[in-house]
Amino acid sequence: MDTSDPRINRALILIEENLDKPLRLSDILSDLHISRSHFEHLFKRQIGTSFRRYRKEMRLRRAAVLLSNWRLRVSEIAYTVGYGDLSNFSRDFRESFRTTPSEYRRLLLLSGDCRTASSRSIPKDHTFNMTSSVDGSSSA
Repeated sequence: MDTSDPRINRALILIEENLDKPLRLSDILSDLHISRSHFEHLFKRQIGTSFRRYRKEMRLRRAAVLLSNWRLRVSEIAYTVGYGDLSNFSRDFRESFRTTPSEYRRLLLLSGDCRTASSRSIPKDHTFNMTSSVDGSSSA
């Protein structure tokens, strides 16, 4: 995603590079030399959602991709995408994808989308519609 504001572009890069770490908004504000209220206003206007919501969505999208690798445990995936608590990860995943991480993986396996390789790479162009179910039908 590219925005018209270089500060927001920098924030997006920092978010992507630190999905597995506890990146705080104050870390980004320090890097960008911008006030919290100004950043939150710019971010919401450019991206359409809050910093916190965007970062959570990116973590869950990465988790959805990692769930296609059946050799990784769900708990391992949760920690890999920056969740320190498996129950919080499972709750957030269920809220976004309308299914549990284990059930999502099972559906991927049934559809033939699970990888058997132990590669942990994530395709850059892989995206998910956070309001769609695994089979592509709308959950709304």
